[in-house]
Amino acid sequence: MLADLGLSSLEDLFSTVPEALRLAQGLDLPDGLAEADVADVMAGLAQRNRTGSDLVCFAGAGAYDHDTPAATRALAGRSEFVTAYTPTNLK
Repeated sequence: MLADLGLSSLEDLFSTVPEALRLAQGLDLPDGLAEADVADVMAGLAQRNRTGSDLVCFAGAGAYDHDTPAATRALAGRSEFVTAYTPTNLK
């Protein structure tokens, strides 16, 4: 993968990430931990981040915080609304 990207090392891959933001050492995880258990640990770490409910969104242009009814999501996901097919035999 590094060769395909034109890089010679992992250090080159992460060179754009400031040193202060890089992980200084490995995560404190026991050896042989199952993938599901690692996902649980990562979810626990992620919960320590600030959530959208305690932040203010200044995006605007319709991207502000708002509720979308479940019916809207259900209807928008139906195939007849998301395909480019239009019947040509309408009378």
